[in-house]
Amino acid sequence: MLDTVPTNAARPGPRFGILLEHLAVFVVITVLAVGLQHASALSAVFLWKVVAALVLGGTLTLTLATKHLQRRTLGVANRVTLARGGLVAVLLGFIGEVDPGWTAFAIAATVLVLDGVDGWLARRLEIASDFGARFDMELDAALILALSVLVWSSGRAGPWVLLIGLMRYGFLGAALVRPALGAELPDIEVVRARSEEHTSELQSQFRIL
Repeated sequence: MLDTVPTNAARPGPRFGILLEHLAVFVVITVLAVGLQHASALSAVFLWKVVAALVLGGTLTLTLATKHLQRRTLGVANRVTLARGGLVAVLLGFIGEVDPGWTAFAIAATVLVLDGVDGWLARRLEIASDFGARFDMELDAALILALSVLVWSSGRAGPWVLLIGLMRYGFLGAALVRPALGAELPDIEVVRARSEEHTSELQSQFRIL
């Protein structure tokens, strides 16, 4: 469940920082896409596909971040995650292009490396949040979907590979039909305590026998 702010709690001031962080990523990734378009044999619509992915994804994350984060900025860990999202937008832009080859591989590898950086920063700086964890998880799902479509469209695998990328979204769809699937999981420490309690009870019963 995402972080929420009580309705009677004082909100921080205008979060222009979050907007500026999104705009910065938009500009950097757009420049990167323009460079790739000129350096590689990419179609004229490649840039527009990347921009569309940036606008759609950025609008969603900006809306959720300003709603659930109690800070004026995303924080360093979420900035790394946002940068990863920009690179995923580039991968989505490669869909339908003539084999992007090593360029797509290099960008995907960078996203995977940064996947370990944002979580490490959040733990190291003690700024982990439910929003950050959910942001990271959903971005991982988008990355897997983009890679699945790229592999399928390149002819390196059959349509079955799309199922890998659609698993997360299939689960979300199932949760809409059966809300219990979307319920928050119990805390691991609570589960462990209950398990140890049941184990002690069974041991006591065996001693009686």
